[in-house]
Amino acid sequence: LSKICLNAKVVSSVFVEEKTDNNRACTNLEDAFRVMDIYPNPARASITVPVIIPNSGDVMVIIEQSDGKQTDNLRFELSAGYNEVKIDRGNLKSGIYFIRFRFEGIEKVKKVVFQ
Repeated sequence: LSKICLNAKVVSSVFVEEKTDNNRACTNLEDAFRVMDIYPNPARASITVPVIIPNSGDVMVIIEQSDGKQTDNLRFELSAGYNEVKIDRGNLKSGIYFIRFRFEGIEKVKKVVFQ
């Protein structure tokens, strides 16, 4: 995850919180566009790709065959932080594919095998 944030809330009337302005603590683990490992890989019907983006926006996804031929272009509107992008295989034949993820001028490429 790009950020881990903790909020403390009073859930019992036994304890009285007097300083509520300091109950949020965030630790920035990564402030960048990140695409983690695709799963399952190899896949049969669909894949899931964990994606971290530093701020909300569109992530473009381009699916290419191993010979470089584009087979699909997708757009996902994601919120800041951790997201999971689910991509259905659709009409893709069995084989090796490269999936390009683009966000704000940065590109990441992952490989997937469809059985």
